[in-house]
Amino acid sequence: MTKKDQVRFISGLSDAVLSSMIDTINADQVPENWDGHELRMWLKDRFALVVLPGVLTRKQVRDYKNTCLTNNLL
Repeated sequence: MTKKDQVRFISGLSDAVLSSMIDTINADQVPENWDGHELRMWLKDRFALVVLPGVLTRKQVRDYKNTCLTNNLL
């Protein structure tokens, strides 16, 4: 995947998740007393929902974790 494709993928996925969350806030479904702590947790959980379980093999997961550790991505 080219860098341009990677940026397009990340942007599209992020925009879709964020748009959905903003719509939920605008629909008054999110408690007003939620501050940065709850909103961070909600953001983490919503992004976790778009991860496709079972798509990566064990080797791919291992390689991914190794690359993230090696390149300080997390």
